[in-house]
Amino acid sequence: MINKKYLYFVWSRDDMRLFALIFFFSIIAKGAAAFRGVSIDDYPFSLGVSDKQLELFLTQGRFLGWLTAYVIDAIGVNLNDTYFASALLVIALQAALVVSVMRFVGYSSLISAGIIGGLISLYPYSAELLTFKVILPIYALALVFTIIAIESAREGSKGFGVKVVAMLSIAAALMTYQASLNYLLVAAYGCLLMSVIFKRKDTESELEYHAMRSRGWWLLLFSFLGAALFLATLSLVKHLGLVGDVTARAKFIGINQLSKRVEEVSSALYTIFLKSEPIFPIGLKAVFMIITLTAILLVLANLLRGFRNYWNLVFGLFLLSLIPLLSIGIIIPFNDWWPVPRVLAHVSLLFGLLFLAAEKTISQGACNLIGRFFMVGGSLILLGFVFINNQVFADQQKIAQWDRFKVNRIVGRLEGMPDFKDIERLYVNGGGWGYPIGLRTLQGDMNISAFSAEWSKVPLVLESTGYNFGRPSATDIKIGTELCAERSPWPDKDSVFVRGELAVVCLER
Repeated sequence: MINKKYLYFVWSRDDMRLFALIFFFSIIAKGAAAFRGVSIDDYPFSLGVSDKQLELFLTQGRFLGWLTAYVIDAIGVNLNDTYFASALLVIALQAALVVSVMRFVGYSSLISAGIIGGLISLYPYSAELLTFKVILPIYALALVFTIIAIESAREGSKGFGVKVVAMLSIAAALMTYQASLNYLLVAAYGCLLMSVIFKRKDTESELEYHAMRSRGWWLLLFSFLGAALFLATLSLVKHLGLVGDVTARAKFIGINQLSKRVEEVSSALYTIFLKSEPIFPIGLKAVFMIITLTAILLVLANLLRGFRNYWNLVFGLFLLSLIPLLSIGIIIPFNDWWPVPRVLAHVSLLFGLLFLAAEKTISQGACNLIGRFFMVGGSLILLGFVFINNQVFADQQKIAQWDRFKVNRIVGRLEGMPDFKDIERLYVNGGGWGYPIGLRTLQGDMNISAFSAEWSKVPLVLESTGYNFGRPSATDIKIGTELCAERSPWPDKDSVFVRGELAVVCLER
């Protein structure tokens, strides 16, 4: 028999049905992620994890990510070759996180919650996380800690042990994947937003109001304490000399960078809300943003129509004003500015919680017409998200296939040379982001050619051909660069050649 003390961790039947529905949507949309498709960051891990790669996890503050990579490699498994099990696990955990957050803020209708949960889980930005196979086991661990933290925070006021579990879980999530903090902050925001929405002044409503606001504040407090513990750990590890200097993504910007960051944030907001993107075309985005704006206006109208008191109105307006900042998230104050879809994926949760808040105002006002608009519009967008996610993973498999075909044509030419047997090292000069035919979902560093990044070129050749060419030295790179400057790029007959133990490939510049 389950101890009543831990009953708040137990999902209801509706919660399980909601999970099954969201998981079903996710599988038909993102199930292709469980098949072979490689990103530029995956290739260096294709033959195991080197000390340099492990150190990268440490300098990013991903201590538990480092441990995960080390353990998987130690048992004789390549980190990114766990893609089938890891992708399915991540898809399930993403669905579980959505359910956990919706339990946290409260939902009434299973059907509308299923549609909203599907929109959160299938929002195109979240697909990019599944294109980087090497991060999947680490991301899965971060999701587990995040879910534990949210479930613990549901009853944050009850017992010291629950508080400790919540705080430590958040710290562990940040030591695995720092973007977890975005989801926690948005979940807390959703609770506080729900608490300001007007409802009848009866005893039950007052209890719900206080419980909801309490949950939001507890999760914010736990997030702050967990983040403080993470930063203290990072500082201690640096002080002990266990890692070198942390990467730019773990450093704050200086005062002199503030004006530039304001411009960058404005540009990112324009992209999120108004700009057509390869993975989110303007037609679908326009419909989605109309529904989002309608949701915000419904919440605003509710605040103005029947607020409990002046301070509740002010607090509600303040929460709505935070939407732009929360859309970007924790990368705002950090030095490494790279607002690609996977970094902004939490925005789907923010929009989803706005939809839930709007649904609450509709149920209170019995606005059946608006409710039907949300249901029909949300269902159509959900269908569009399914197809876009399919396209993301289809494009990833295409670009990986094109790269392998190109590699084998290049190596085939090397094999025909009389001094092929003398080759010890390989240098690939230049390289483009894609191919003439193009791909629909090439965005940021998602679905780009492995020939475009220095760290993925040689591992791509090894992965595609089975040859064990060594990496070029600094001298090799200098020689290769000078020689390629005098030659026409691939597929010119002189674009591939051998100089002693070094093979050089001259690609487009």
